[in-house]
Amino acid sequence: MTLGKLLEDFLDYLEIFKIIRTFKLRMLYSDCTQIISELFKCVSKYALDKNLSGTSLDL
Repeated sequence: MTLGKLLEDFLDYLEIFKIIRTFKLRMLYSDCTQIISELFKCVSKYALDKNLSGTSLDL
């Protein structure tokens, strides 16, 4: 899997535009650590799903 394809899949998986819209307001009113925690959860789930599907994450 190429880096470009991995990045494309990752952005699709996160639905990045929905996340940005959701977090725009949250960033104004909530603690940044909560937002960072949510992003790490998304990244962790993505990595776990890719690992379980047998896809190598080696770049």
